[in-house]
Amino acid sequence: MTVPSVREYHLPDNRTIETVLQRMQGSPWKIACDPVRKVRRTHFDTFDWRLHDAGLALSGEHSDDLETSVLYRLGTGGRFLHAPGPPRSFAADFPAGPLRDLLLKTTGIRALLPVAEARLEIAPCNLADRRGKILVKLSLLKGDFSKPGERKTFSLTPRLRVEGVKGHKAALCQILAELDRHPFPETDRDLFEEALDLLSQSPGEYRPKPALALEPDTRADQAVRVILLHLLEVMETNLPGTIDNIDSEFLHDFRVAVRRTRSALAQAKRVFPEGEIQPFRERFKWLGSLTGPTRDLDVFLLKFPVFRESLPVNSREDFDPFLRFLQEHHREEQEKLARTLSSDKVRGLLGEWRSYLESTSPDGPPAERANAPILEVAHRQIRKLYLRLVKEGRSIASESPDEQIHQLRITGKKFRYLLEFFSSLFPAKEIGRLVKATKTLQDFLGEFNDLAVQQEKLQEFSRRLQVEQQTPAATLVVMGRLIEDMARRQQKMRLEFPDHFEAFDRGRLRGLCEKLFTRTKAEKP
Repeated sequence: MTVPSVREYHLPDNRTIETVLQRMQGSPWKIACDPVRKVRRTHFDTFDWRLHDAGLALSGEHSDDLETSVLYRLGTGGRFLHAPGPPRSFAADFPAGPLRDLLLKTTGIRALLPVAEARLEIAPCNLADRRGKILVKLSLLKGDFSKPGERKTFSLTPRLRVEGVKGHKAALCQILAELDRHPFPETDRDLFEEALDLLSQSPGEYRPKPALALEPDTRADQAVRVILLHLLEVMETNLPGTIDNIDSEFLHDFRVAVRRTRSALAQAKRVFPEGEIQPFRERFKWLGSLTGPTRDLDVFLLKFPVFRESLPVNSREDFDPFLRFLQEHHREEQEKLARTLSSDKVRGLLGEWRSYLESTSPDGPPAERANAPILEVAHRQIRKLYLRLVKEGRSIASESPDEQIHQLRITGKKFRYLLEFFSSLFPAKEIGRLVKATKTLQDFLGEFNDLAVQQEKLQEFSRRLQVEQQTPAATLVVMGRLIEDMARRQQKMRLEFPDHFEAFDRGRLRGLCEKLFTRTKAEKP
């Protein structure tokens, strides 16, 4: 039988461990207990719980005037990576090493935020033979948790941790057998996860993309309201982090939710009364336009290290004045955006939109397709966009302007949004294949468009640098070289476009679309 090397037990009170140890005193082993350690621990994760999703927990631990960043594997409670000093705000800010590498891989550009604070007392004991060789490690842990910045505390159930030592399985089995004779409930729940339950924290609760379970015969207006309410919740959830500029992903998710809302409203024609919905279309278009300048600067700041690394080593310092320009203008645009997003105008829009979506008593008669089954509407709109996407893609030739490829990218994005909105209405495996193929094409088109936009932005920034600052000529030269490099890469991608579109427009994928989105007998033309 396999014996786990680590087990943990909940203890009903603090005396039970003493009872167990006393009963062990008659054994051929010695028990040596070290002084109790007091540890302050702050757990960190990203807003969307990327570490927890990966089975990891990051904590900053303060004990004996030492502060350490420690990464645990959930379920084992064991440290496996650590670095000196407290956790940083971003993975990239940690000292170079394995911990930084794994955090970068797992959390990317998301900020590390405190999610729980603990005050722990750890009483370690070692079970040793008569020569003093450690056979089993024991530790009693008790303490309390609180939410960061809050005074209210929650006491943890005391825990006994039993950890085997390699080569001494018999000793571990014996003490586990002794513990089994006591009414100690074994637990496989990590201490951090228990704390999250106490604090009513719900990892995985936030998801920016819709994961909705729609029924095929649901009224179209009801189903679309469900989709739009989810997108509104994404906006509301990300609004504070966008205003506070915690990390760039808050603005990104907020912006995408606005874009998805606009796309859903455009595709849901005759589902809602046009007179009621058109003012909201215009207001969300205004809201989306607000986020553009700050997002453009976010993208350049995120890509600046990549741009810099692409330059010859002797030219990289010449590029640094551009970074200072980006940082200064980002601060200005972020302040403007924060003021507007905090305004009554934005709060009024989101509040009125929620009231409209939650209203069950429309003022006038329902729209033409309000009562249609959502599956019928989904079939119609997805098929319509698919045919448009294919037509636009096939019409692009080597001499087609960039704007034509840009339009194809927009159509592809709308098509993918619809697939995601209505994915629950179709077989998961087949709709997943189609989403994946669409995303592959969209990623290619997005990169092509990014190169076009970045060239225009770099030219604009070069002009502004000359006007606003005494910029070294070498900086402008380097920026010009970067623009030329982007133009070459964009031209190379243009030549690759036919192959990428053909991969999307191949026969097997066309057959899948015809199978999934063929008009049913019940549908009206």
